[in-house]
Amino acid sequence: MSAPAIAHVPRYIEVRESIRSRIERGVYTPESRIPTEAEFERELGVSRITVTNALEDPVQDGLPVRQRGRDTFIRKPAKRPVATGN
Repeated sequence: MSAPAIAHVPRYIEVRESIRSRIERGVYTPESRIPTEAEFERELGVSRITVTNALEDPVQDGLPVRQRGRDTFIRKPAKRPVATGN
């Protein structure tokens, strides 16, 4: 009987989860700039396309916001309505 195959997690998913974790832990605070793709590339030792792909889901989820010609920033959390207790 052979051992079950271990699923390989693509590198961009590992990078994506690392970035999400940093956002959730407050390493990158609301309205702060996160590293550029080139900075992530050097820091994490991955290719630019890996970083680009890793940022796609968090950007679509509204965590960081890309501003063309500028940088990528963490979105300020949306204000939640206050319950009135009616």
